[in-house]
Amino acid sequence: MHISRAHRIFTLAAASLIAAATLTGCGNSSNDALEEPTFDSSAEPSTSEEAPSEEEKTSKEEKTSESKKAAQDEYTDVDPSKFEYGIVGLDSGVLGCTVRAVEGETPVFCQVNFAAPLPPVEHNGGAPQIDEPNVAWYKPDRGGFITAFSPGSQGYMNPPTPLNRGERVTIDDATITHLLDGGIRVEYADDAFEVHDGVYHRPGKTQSITEENSVAKGEQCGTWNMAGKEFGVYALEDGTTCDVAMNTLAGYSNAAKNGELQGSVTAWTNEKSGWGCIGRYIIDGMEDTPSNRRTACTDTDMSGDPAVEGSGGVVLLDPSEAGLLQN
Repeated sequence: MHISRAHRIFTLAAASLIAAATLTGCGNSSNDALEEPTFDSSAEPSTSEEAPSEEEKTSKEEKTSESKKAAQDEYTDVDPSKFEYGIVGLDSGVLGCTVRAVEGETPVFCQVNFAAPLPPVEHNGGAPQIDEPNVAWYKPDRGGFITAFSPGSQGYMNPPTPLNRGERVTIDDATITHLLDGGIRVEYADDAFEVHDGVYHRPGKTQSITEENSVAKGEQCGTWNMAGKEFGVYALEDGTTCDVAMNTLAGYSNAAKNGELQGSVTAWTNEKSGWGCIGRYIIDGMEDTPSNRRTACTDTDMSGDPAVEGSGGVVLLDPSEAGLLQN
């Protein structure tokens, strides 16, 4: 089944509502800061436009490689058996990380006191009103780390054994480093993140893992609690970017709570991303009756303009209804 843009636009709002609606919104995304360029203050300005020779390039690359190796060698590797139950006590905003190589368990789970700019809540733990994450964990089905909210994750009753500054430990293929500058770095599989005084970023990543690895139609982006009932959040199209979709759902939920939804179709637009949501979405092939109306968010606003972030769309369904999206 293909969800056409024309269908989504028609369902988002009637023409009269489109003309009258005043769009409001909020954003909840965060981009990683780019590395600042470094300059050699001892270098003299050059008036020559000659490109560096191959020998100069090779020499520079060798020095860079040696510098990186020297930085790695500055850390002391700690025996992993020092950390009971695989729990590592940390600092700089990270309360601690638990590493478990057990099938069905989250391999790396870190409790974090995040500081602004806050990363998005990519999984809300069944608490739809939450807009601040408190954990970072590796989610295998997403292929990397996500930031999320986990009820009850407010620290440890018994403080775990700390990893001191300048130390590094590898537990079950997860490497945790207490950086020399005081920050924390966590690496697992092909992903990594760092926290410095509560500020979270994933080096080399400008988008969260769920956007980089978009999902196919019918796949589940997450869960959402609405009116005391938990729904699955399912992709309406191939290439749906789950992180933008989940952030948009959070904004829609807050708008509903604040009485900011527009018209009888209960519509709302996120001005930052350009995504739109409605509470009366009809899946293709279904009759337009009250019992068939669903909450959905798509990459088109109420005026039919395409979103500036992300792509695709999601719909809230009872897990038993997931088959409605099958082709």
